[in-house]
Amino acid sequence: MRTDEDPNWVEWAKCGKPHGLKGEVRLFLHNPQSNSVAQVDEVRLILADGTEQETELTAFRAGPKFGIARFAAAPGRNEAETLTNARVFVPDEVFPDLDEDEWYAFELEGLDALDTATKAKIGVVQNLVDFGAGDLLEIRVKGQNVFVPFAAPYIGAIDLQAGTVEVEANDFLT
Repeated sequence: MRTDEDPNWVEWAKCGKPHGLKGEVRLFLHNPQSNSVAQVDEVRLILADGTEQETELTAFRAGPKFGIARFAAAPGRNEAETLTNARVFVPDEVFPDLDEDEWYAFELEGLDALDTATKAKIGVVQNLVDFGAGDLLEIRVKGQNVFVPFAAPYIGAIDLQAGTVEVEANDFLT
């Protein structure tokens, strides 16, 4: 998910409860398998109350279920408590370039979903999710969210420049 104010910032993690007394917090990465943490220093935090704060990620260590992070804005436990449930955004440039026909989930959000047959707009992509059986494209259609398998033959051409993704509407959206 990108921020509304600056689309070049992408939600990367969420802060949990403080960890210990030295200002560390539990950090739940949206993609724990990614090595992007090595590229992150500057972050934007959106706190639970909606306020925004820019700071630096000064330390990180991986754990079995979550990471442990320290931010410059939280030198002690009291400050770390204010970060509980904060959303952590990073510049999209920290993510490596992908091969052709590969996309990050945040790049798909907001694309217009077009019917593959008519090329008419049928909805807007909300998210790419995986409930355990494979990736699904979540599309907002006529006030409802519909899930479409993110695979051929259900998904056609994706054009990030045009802001569109083609979807086989007959199977899922009619």
